[in-house]
Amino acid sequence: MKNCTAVIINFLREPYLYNCVKSLRDVYPQINILVGENGEYTKEKKQIINKLGADYIEVSWDAGVCKGRNHLVNQVKTEYTLVGDDDFFYDKKANIREVVEFLKRHPEIDLVGGRVIEGEVIKNYQGFMDLTDGVLKYTKLELEDFDEDGIKYKKCDITFNFFVARTKVLQAIKWDENIKVAYEHSDYFLALKGYGATVVFSPDMLVVHKPIISEKINEEYKNFRCRKSDKRYFFKKHNLKYAIDLNGHKDIMINEEIKKVDFLIKTFERPECLEKLLFSIAKFYPDARTYIADDSKRFDKQKYLHLYAKLLEVGLKNKPVAFNLGYDVGLSRARNFLVENTYGAYKLLLDDDFIFTKDTDVIKFVETLDNNPDIGVVGGALRQEGRIRHYEGFLERSGGTLRYKALKATESLNYCDIIFNFALFRKEVFEIIKWDDDIKIQGEHTDFFLRLKELQTWIVAYLPEVVVDHEQIFNEDYKIMRARTQFLHKLFTKHSLDTLINFNGVILKKEGNDIIKSHI
Repeated sequence: MKNCTAVIINFLREPYLYNCVKSLRDVYPQINILVGENGEYTKEKKQIINKLGADYIEVSWDAGVCKGRNHLVNQVKTEYTLVGDDDFFYDKKANIREVVEFLKRHPEIDLVGGRVIEGEVIKNYQGFMDLTDGVLKYTKLELEDFDEDGIKYKKCDITFNFFVARTKVLQAIKWDENIKVAYEHSDYFLALKGYGATVVFSPDMLVVHKPIISEKINEEYKNFRCRKSDKRYFFKKHNLKYAIDLNGHKDIMINEEIKKVDFLIKTFERPECLEKLLFSIAKFYPDARTYIADDSKRFDKQKYLHLYAKLLEVGLKNKPVAFNLGYDVGLSRARNFLVENTYGAYKLLLDDDFIFTKDTDVIKFVETLDNNPDIGVVGGALRQEGRIRHYEGFLERSGGTLRYKALKATESLNYCDIIFNFALFRKEVFEIIKWDDDIKIQGEHTDFFLRLKELQTWIVAYLPEVVVDHEQIFNEDYKIMRARTQFLHKLFTKHSLDTLINFNGVILKKEGNDIIKSHI
């Protein structure tokens, strides 16, 4: 057993850990044992672990089982590695020595997993995984027709977190350190499958799970065990709509954070854009509550009903609500209407030519507002034809000149004065400010954020890691309505401006009834 190393991560379960290490040392006196401390590293624990014949290695507080395992596996010098949890108890039924000998004889096999016994019940968690069209389906391995060579074995995709593997494979395929504990197991075996590793299950490997011990386990452990953030990350990483476990139970990602958000969409004469946006929302946020303000020339009720049916078929759980506001009421009035007629704590502002991708992490917006009570609105980036566009920065006024000054953004949260129309607002923001109904388009955005800055009540923030795709499609009617400059006149007059200097260097000057465009 000198050519095998056991790696164990401890987190707030010292009584189980000491029992686990002692059992390993008793049954396999020559095995190497590495214990990674994911909780509080102390000299007292180190002395106990060292006395039991294991190395005690500090990881860091709550770094997660994935980071801990990667850290330990990188230090393994032996050809084989035993992976197990800190609440296991080993006896001769574990058959670790026999499994190592089996791997020596079978270079084509990379990992052999076993199963656990809890109380007097043998638990099974071995089978196959199929990930197709956003559905992860687990299928049980039939416990018959095993091959045999020293141990019984049969190919599969996933086993318990009790296995012996070739160290070179574990060092090549890392655990995803974005996951602390929940779903790290399925994620890792999906990675093994993608790598082409050969996994087998052996019913001859059996370890005791959660043996009876006299000491109490730290109650705090339960608070860390099943994190929604881990599940959310796992589902997003693999673009999952749902998973079907080995018992046929359906596991759906329910975003509690998304329940706080109203998805507000203003649309005008671009039904093809709206449809793309709604289907992209359905893909990544099936729990979303979407509200549409439509001021197109014709409100096609039947087309909306047909669209809703298709959205529900692909997994959108809440039927979108569309409001017929009458022709050309304008962007500002439509947004004000949506804010006034929806009741979520947060309002996500969307244009109809946006498309959600895996980078459109609305949850990060929510977490930003949850954790920063002084921030009233947080915006993200737009990606157009593969390139990130910027409209985040500061509004600097000098007399009748308003200059937009670009923000030199960091990768994390940034404070500024103005952001894109892709942003999450607190509903309380709209208790003190609304869009100006008289400025239908062209200037409504600057007017809103300039007044918000002058109020000095709420902070505006920019989060560059949250990105939405922007696919501009203009039909001729839309272009004509979009190009109207009379609303820019209203902006200039309202704020006593004569010059606007944009981020891109375009200068707009008001001269009589004309808006003259030039460039720096």
